[in-house]
Amino acid sequence: MEDRDRYDRALRYVWVDSTMVNWAMVRRGYAVLLTYQPNVQWVDALEEAQARAREERLGLWSMEGFDCPPRNFRNGTCR
Repeated sequence: MEDRDRYDRALRYVWVDSTMVNWAMVRRGYAVLLTYQPNVQWVDALEEAQARAREERLGLWSMEGFDCPPRNFRNGTCR
């Protein structure tokens, strides 16, 4: 696993008791998934959490202006 990204941000999976905070934030729509190779141990669970949050229009996904995830907007790949 990589410890930091190219901007020197700490890359972490955060756990409190038995809850992965990263997953909880994504699932509730309070965070958008962004992965960095090789830190992909939990990517499947996080992608599923994001898909469900988006389908249920939770958190950030409840706003029409957020129909296009930031990464896709920057890349010009919004549908």
